[in-house]
Amino acid sequence: MDESSDSPASCRQCGRASQLRLVLTLLCALAVPCAAAQNRPSRAEEVAISDLDGPVVRGLLERAFAAEAGQGRPGNVELAAALYCRAAHYGSLEAVYRLGRMAMSGRGMPRDVPMAATLFSIASGNGHYGASLMVLLTGVQEYRLPRCLAEPAS
Repeated sequence: MDESSDSPASCRQCGRASQLRLVLTLLCALAVPCAAAQNRPSRAEEVAISDLDGPVVRGLLERAFAAEAGQGRPGNVELAAALYCRAAHYGSLEAVYRLGRMAMSGRGMPRDVPMAATLFSIASGNGHYGASLMVLLTGVQEYRLPRCLAEPAS
């Protein structure tokens, strides 16, 4: 009798493999909508921005969204990252979250997963829902801020 396929240890391994596949499927399902909407803020994000942020921050975020999406001209992700960083200095959680997404994908700055995880953790800890989901994907690996946030605002 072949014990390898019917043994309790073998069944546990199959169960763990199934659980791992389920977790990976769920993580991919969460990541795909985020990637699809990467260039454009949703209406809910725009309303949240206008309700919570002052006029200076709203202006920075609107310019950053336009630069990132390339509205009216080719996208300028480096400018978007700089504008998000300025808005983050004013305390914008959306800007911190967006910087994290840019660090995660390598758009507008070098790809840096620990930096992205740090930014997601900061935004999540202050109540940003999208950042909370990203913390689950990345985990906090180490504390690392982008240079623009590590230095005093100019």
